[in-house]
Amino acid sequence: MYLVGVVPGPRSPSVIRSQISHSVKLAVDDLQKFRQGVHFTRTYNYPGGRLCKSLCIDIITDALACREIAGFPSPSSLYPCTSCHLKKSEIGNLDRQSWPRRDLREHKRIAQAWWDAETFAEQQTLFKSHYLRWSEFNRLDYFNIILYTPSDLPHTGYLNAAQTHFREIFGIDFEKPGGDGQPISVSDPNAMNVDVDNSHDRTNRRRHRKDPKLQDIIYRDMDNIFLPTWMNSAPRDWGSARRGKLKANEWKMLTLVHVPITLIRLWGTHPVERKRNMLDNFMALAQALRIADFYSLRRKDVFSFNKHITHYLKTLQELYQASDESILKPHHHALMHMGEDLAFMGPNHARNTMPCERYIHFMQNRNLNNQFGMFHIIRLIVSN
Repeated sequence: MYLVGVVPGPRSPSVIRSQISHSVKLAVDDLQKFRQGVHFTRTYNYPGGRLCKSLCIDIITDALACREIAGFPSPSSLYPCTSCHLKKSEIGNLDRQSWPRRDLREHKRIAQAWWDAETFAEQQTLFKSHYLRWSEFNRLDYFNIILYTPSDLPHTGYLNAAQTHFREIFGIDFEKPGGDGQPISVSDPNAMNVDVDNSHDRTNRRRHRKDPKLQDIIYRDMDNIFLPTWMNSAPRDWGSARRGKLKANEWKMLTLVHVPITLIRLWGTHPVERKRNMLDNFMALAQALRIADFYSLRRKDVFSFNKHITHYLKTLQELYQASDESILKPHHHALMHMGEDLAFMGPNHARNTMPCERYIHFMQNRNLNNQFGMFHIIRLIVSN
């Protein structure tokens, strides 16, 4: 892996004006040249010269950056998905066959019309009609911008879906005691009773009965568990204001290791059916994310992923949805498409954003003086 370039700062480029296209154009120009092949007259391993060809396989970013680069609208827009035209109000629809799929030819036609618009006002009018902008990657004749912009597992699976389940379903917040997702209805006279048998079947996700014991039990179990040396444990004070935000790998450990150990012991044989259903719901998410993390996949693994993630989202709505508004979010819908990405592109680890995030973190912690190129000039002078 090597760094090709950095988008100029100090602020992020304007999305609505597609300012990032000016930077992406430089990379696409090179990709077009390398598509036919560039001949190097001499290299270290090939003194007689070598023909080099390159292709862009897919765009590996988080959801926001992907939409900026590829010209798709925000995840909070009317059409939050990059693969289909499902509206945000229909996000609770889990029937894959009913989703209206995007068409590449129509996509390129609309994007080209946006680019050819003479004024910014015309571009805005087109965007409000079709929710698409131009992307420089549309210039690559082999590049399918709909198929080659998959959701990445660390952001979609762990930083979004898993974190949402802990925060909004279990009610575990940084500054509040942990919750167990037990529903509370303000109009119910028995709402403040401790007896869980008096609870309703549905939950308003913004009102959870707080149970500090659950989080404390998870902490205690973490202290008593010895993990293999190749596994990094989640921080012992996760969920506290002192700890702050967790990284994707830490959410992964909580979702796949620590929390299942505690919940299976607490709820696996619980006399209250709702608790067992809550465990079944969470374990469906954990199982789906575990399969998505496989380093090698078989066809039956993809089928298993689709089964578990569909079961998770279906039971999530049955257990916790308290109104006609769907409890599901755009990242939940993106997980439904991840099975297609696994079948088409293979395991997630080959297109994981974690290595990129580590390099970004490394670069952000470097001391800079904003004098571009001075480091190389000084090193050249010193070496001579």
